[in-house]
Formats: sequence, structure tokens, C-alpha cells
Amino acid sequence: MAFFAACEKEYQKHQTFSSVDEMNRHIAEMKKRVHFTPAELRILDVMAKHSCKVVGACWLKKANIMKLANVGSEITLRRFFKKMQNYGFMKIYRTYRVKKGGQSSNIYEFQKVFSENCLGGLSRRENAENKGVPKDEEVKTKTETIASETKRNNKNNSINSIRTPSIRTTNVSNNAFSVDKLDASYTSSKVPAAFRDLVKCFYDDAQTIEELWKIIHIKTYKLLYYSLDDRIALAVDSFRQMVRNIKRGRKVRNIFGYFWGIVDKKIELEYRNITFKLEMGLDADSEDVIFYIP
Repeated sequence: MAFFAACEKEYQKHQTFSSVDEMNRHIAEMKKRVHFTPAELRILDVMAKHSCKVVGACWLKKANIMKLANVGSEITLRRFFKKMQNYGFMKIYRTYRVKKGGQSSNIYEFQKVFSENCLGGLSRRENAENKGVPKDEEVKTKTETIASETKRNNKNNSINSIRTPSIRTTNVSNNAFSVDKLDASYTSSKVPAAFRDLVKCFYDDAQTIEELWKIIHIKTYKLLYYSLDDRIALAVDSFRQMVRNIKRGRKVRNIFGYFWGIVDKKIELEYRNITFKLEMGLDADSEDVIFYIP
């Protein structure tokens, strides 16, 4: 992670909104899309209140944020930052003192909800209205093009293509029918909506989505410090990596085995980082050490 000079000139560069009203609308949208605890909501309100000078950028010490939000544990503050980063709602920039040296307070930059790096972004139609680009017909054409390319790439990579579920009536008089395949709308309620909505863009099949989430459950059920948001973040990140590798030409015969391997390596990488930080006496918020797992 890069460091920036702790000065007013650098702080001015991190403005992300044109007005305070625009920032308030996006923060209100964040509260609708993500479940925040009461303590996290207080932290969010404090940081938003101190992001009006440079609209969208908060430059406060962690101790001051905790004091103003009446939060007694730094773990709560770290969990809030991790959640905001996982959903793409915030970027954190480290700063250093130019004259005396050493690390200074971080700059916390709020992101727009409909930006591309946000997991829970607005719909394509809302995004188009905000940016003033493609209209409904153009968005529909682009959507159909992306869907056709995705289906073709999946077929080339030996992945079972997902077909539109079809219902075959066997006995109309007795209302008996058999379902060949169920789409994502039939997914179990145990699967988080954020993960379901992402996976259905590529695999619109309830059984496939449930099997992928089952892998996350199996790999993390012994990790007691993992919250539901942590599991969702791990699942989303692993699935995106799988899709990215497949798009780049990786031949995959079994997506479940390949997804299992990605999740396993990510958890192992996290374990190595935590162990190394504890051995070196580093702060938990320090930059992760890069390990290459064979």
C-alpha cells in the first residue's frame, strides 16, 4: 500500500462528491444495502459529518473516531473498515509526516455506491441515469451481448452451460409436473442474497449456487472469528477470481473442485499473514505480507 504526504494539498485531492447532499444520498443508500450494527452506524455518521470540508474524504485519527462515536473497542472500528472496503464503499490511504517522519492519520475516502468497484451497486438503469449514458434500449442490447459472450466462453471452457429452466407437463388433469432445472430465484434462503445475485449472472441455477456456498460453509465453519460478512466477502472474491481465470483461458472440468482450491488457498494465505504479524509484533492494520502459495 502506497503512503501519501500528510498535508492539506494531498487531502484536497481525495474529494469524491460534488456536494454534501450528493454524499448524504450515497451514504443513505449504503445503509439500505448493508446491515450495520448500531456501533458501526455511529462510526459511519461521525465520519460522514467530518467529510464535509473535502466532500467525501475523512481525515481523523482512529482514537478521535472512537471517542466521537462512543466506541470502546478498536476491533469494532477495524471490522467497520473491513466491511466498507469489502463492499467497495471506502478506500483507505496511509499518510506520513513530511518533517518529523513516521505514520500519520489515514485518509478515509467514501466511494459512490454505483461505482464499478462496489459489490452492492445500483442497477444498470440507475447507473445510466446517474452518468447520463446509455438509455434503456442500449442497456438492454449491451446486456444481451454480455450474456451471449458469457455463455460462449463457458462452453469453450468445458463448463456446463446454464439453460433456461423448462417445465414439462406430464399430467395436466392431476396438475403433476416435473422440473428439469430451477433458476436462481429458487435458491435456498441460507445463501446470502449478495452472493446469489453475483453467481446467477454466470450460473443461473439454484443447485449450482447452493453447492458453491456449501463449500464456503465447510471451509469456514471452524473459523469462529468469521462473521457472515467475512464469509460473503470470501465467497465473492473467490468466485470472481474463478470467473476471471476461466475468461483468460483456464480449462476447468469441475468448477466446484476449482472453487474449493481457490477458497482453500485464500484461507491459507490469511493464516500465514496473521501468523507472521503476530511473530513480528506488527499492528493488525498493517499491510498484508505477500506470500506465494505453490
